[in-house]
Amino acid sequence: MRLIAAQESLEATPAPTANGMHRVLDLLRRRFNYVVIDLPMPATPAEMQALRDARHLLAVMTPDLVSIRDVNRLRQMATGLGINRTVVVLNRLGMPGGLTLPLIETASTANRSSRSPISASNWGGRQIWASPL
Repeated sequence: MRLIAAQESLEATPAPTANGMHRVLDLLRRRFNYVVIDLPMPATPAEMQALRDARHLLAVMTPDLVSIRDVNRLRQMATGLGINRTVVVLNRLGMPGGLTLPLIETASTANRSSRSPISASNWGGRQIWASPL
């Protein structure tokens, strides 16, 4: 694994362009099989370009209402961009105060029949779903 990080001061406000993001991703794909980008939400135009160029989206969530809302919004945004390769990873299932897996599944806006568990476990529970949304 390699990390590419900018050497910017804390006061700097980076402003990448959508075209610049597309070019960087294209160059990285030539060198690496996997490129992982951790993006904040809501996304800027450059970050939206990264989402458009993505081959797969991986959304990591915790068992709380805020994460459910954010993942549902990401799925809707991905659908709007024509992206149907989203994987949701549920982290920290069973944490104190966290929602249960049945509540999380009920709160999800994804069509239940379209999701299938991917082999993964955390304290014995399945926590990764593939979703065409």
